[in-house]
Amino acid sequence: MGSKTIETHHQCNPEGYPQIEITIRADAGYNSQGIYQLARKKKANYCIAIAKNRTLMESIESTSSDVYYEYMLRREKTEVVEFDYQAKAWSSKEKVVSKIESTGKGFDIRFLVTNLKGEPRDIYDDFYVKRGGGGGG
Repeated sequence: MGSKTIETHHQCNPEGYPQIEITIRADAGYNSQGIYQLARKKKANYCIAIAKNRTLMESIESTSSDVYYEYMLRREKTEVVEFDYQAKAWSSKEKVVSKIESTGKGFDIRFLVTNLKGEPRDIYDDFYVKRGGGGGG
């Protein structure tokens, strides 16, 4: 669904504008290997949420423990990390940025698949969170 929409939109763009940089920012409903393949083919940047799964959660297990410990000590409660991940259906590894936040009663954990360069916190806070209409989270 998402890949077809982007492909159609890209075909409408004039080829005479190579300086235009395309960046895709989307929620997990648009997440698929096809969207990453299309983005690479079109030389577009992307930052797309991905639903939690056991493998992703295991990848951040020690960080989650550290975040909870820091929350209990100082009420500091958020960490943003990055790691490589490859789903079984994917043809290659992708960079994942994860935000781990402790509420004291549990965790709010988000995962993003991205090819953006930069610090994980900057990618999450300064780019991904600002998606949507008014720039708010």
